[in-house]
Amino acid sequence: QITSSGPNVNRLFDLERNLIQRNTRHGLNMNNSGNANPTIDLLDNEIVQNDRRGVSLVNTGNSDTTLNIIGTVDPVPSLGNNATSRVEQNGERGIYIENNAGSLNTNDTINLTVFQTAVIGNGTNLGVGLDDQHGFFIRVGTSSGGFVNADVDQNFFSGNTGFDFVTESFIATPNPNVASQYTTPNFTADPLARLGLIFTNNTGDEIQLNRQGAFYTNADQFKSPAAIFNSTARRRNAQRLSTNNLVRNDLVQAAPAPAAGAFAGALGGIGPNNTLVGLGLNGNRDITGFNTGNNVITFTPAFGAAPVAGTAFNIQANNISGTGASTFQTNFGSVAAGGNTFALIVSDFGMPVNLIDGPGGNRDDDPTFFGGLDLNFGWTLDATPFYP
Repeated sequence: QITSSGPNVNRLFDLERNLIQRNTRHGLNMNNSGNANPTIDLLDNEIVQNDRRGVSLVNTGNSDTTLNIIGTVDPVPSLGNNATSRVEQNGERGIYIENNAGSLNTNDTINLTVFQTAVIGNGTNLGVGLDDQHGFFIRVGTSSGGFVNADVDQNFFSGNTGFDFVTESFIATPNPNVASQYTTPNFTADPLARLGLIFTNNTGDEIQLNRQGAFYTNADQFKSPAAIFNSTARRRNAQRLSTNNLVRNDLVQAAPAPAAGAFAGALGGIGPNNTLVGLGLNGNRDITGFNTGNNVITFTPAFGAAPVAGTAFNIQANNISGTGASTFQTNFGSVAAGGNTFALIVSDFGMPVNLIDGPGGNRDDDPTFFGGLDLNFGWTLDATPFYP
């Protein structure tokens, strides 16, 4: 077991050509917390027949971890028989990677390389659930600025009880505070789960790359304004960036009489945390309040004079969580395009899993507002997916 928890600990652990076998728990267990920043290099090790996980890395707090699992012989031509780096016949998951911040305002990161390694026959303990029997499982928790970078190349997977390779996001922090970004200096955006994956030249049986992942559901009228969504407690996808979206076009109403700092629109459901644009302005105005009784919008700073009734304007909602590009990024649009061969692709990079909201599986967001976009769990195609 490798445990790092002290402040600013930068250590190198180098394990070469070891047989790690038949332990009653994990074969190699790494827990990193605090501000520790270790590098663990595993070269040509055989990690086999341990009761629980073969290789387990759980990264928490503000810590940064680098893990390299490297073999010197390509395992694919021999179907794993001649592999010098092996994770084989362990009771639970073969390789398990978890980035788990645990709190807000953290920047935990994992840099992972797995090269020329055979991951075979793991999940032999049939007394645990299927999710504990995968060959290689990457779980990426939400954090303010953390991420996982993974380069998985030229490996051989076979005979694992669960899937050979799985990725998933999950909520790892408390709910962020509810406050307007205009009026709160320490405004907290939703933490996100970030994964940059290069996945090339691997061979295996079954792979699952998309699952129902991380989302926040605490009521927040600023991140889920009523002008767009039916519920302020909608599921906000934490595997997608936020966006600034045009909510609607509207007209200044004659009654109540328009004033320099307030006027009524024809439509309701605006709320604060939106931006007033148009009206021939050189700059935007921040909406500070909305009266649901008469649709009067108040804003700052005030105009030099009251606008004329009938003047067109737009309302823009800012920092709308979970509606932008996916924070799971990869360099090829499909498993096959990366030179990988798997007999069964349960979900490919280009096969998103829908985010379903509300009772009975009804979405309480309006996908037509976003051009028909389902706010799903999927991947963004990026030639260089690694985060800086």
